[in-house]
Amino acid sequence: MADYVKIARQVLAITCTLSDPIESEDSAPTESAEIAPKPTPKELAHASAVLAKAGIRLMRIDGMDVVGIWSDLDGPEARAALRTYGSGQLPVRYL
Repeated sequence: MADYVKIARQVLAITCTLSDPIESEDSAPTESAEIAPKPTPKELAHASAVLAKAGIRLMRIDGMDVVGIWSDLDGPEARAALRTYGSGQLPVRYL
């Protein structure tokens, strides 16, 4: 489980860096329309348990980060857990 948390944090850091607004001399800084609140420790613990139970893995395939999930265990709860860790936007590959 610690591996998923570590990888999810790394992916989130990369995603945040890549999605930061680019400012130029001609443009004003833009703000995101949706700013998600930071998850509580209780939410993180629940999401971690859901991810572990479903056997969800973060993988790098052909230089791209993807979420590996068993197709029969994919569902709203698993997707919500991925969003809690900031991995909800990654492409999903069924195992």
